[in-house]
Amino acid sequence: MLNDTLLGFQTLAETAAEKSLVVWINEYFGEIERDGKTFDQMQVFLDNREKVLTSIGVPQRSPDLYGSDIRHMRERKLTFDEAISVDLDFNIVEKWRLNRVRRELSNNWRKRRSREVPMPNSQTPPLVNASFAREELPLSVRDAAVYLGVSPQTVYLWVERKQIPHLRVMGRNIRFLKSELEPFRAQFKQEIGNGKT
Repeated sequence: MLNDTLLGFQTLAETAAEKSLVVWINEYFGEIERDGKTFDQMQVFLDNREKVLTSIGVPQRSPDLYGSDIRHMRERKLTFDEAISVDLDFNIVEKWRLNRVRRELSNNWRKRRSREVPMPNSQTPPLVNASFAREELPLSVRDAAVYLGVSPQTVYLWVERKQIPHLRVMGRNIRFLKSELEPFRAQFKQEIGNGKT
């Protein structure tokens, strides 16, 4: 399983722009290490560290409880907000567990974003860009579409054409930083006003 994950990271990093990947260190199947090395010490990371914006640890939890809730959410391709606030398939206890995980991940994200700290390897550049807003969390495709005033399909098209700044999370999930969308939104509105789009 770890081989597949590392190969997937390598493949994704080959085509990714600099500082465009968010690496989720998910301990669901145990600690992420090989031959005594953590992910940030493995050669595949060292060869591609300039592509990584940040990494976020997802601590190991009870696979029968939290793992089942997360798996159910991911299988249905829902965000935390959708699963907690909207979806009727999750009961109150499952929603509480998902909310707890979301809160911990958000806090972890904020801590990473609030300070510019290199990972343990002294040769590794900082994985946090201090220019992002301190409490900025990534937007989903749906949230970005609402912010930009277009359909989610248009956002997907722009991502495919590499016309919009975005992040790839866990390989296929697409996220956006509002601070990076603001200039894009201003340009888009200007083009609409000029009749170019």
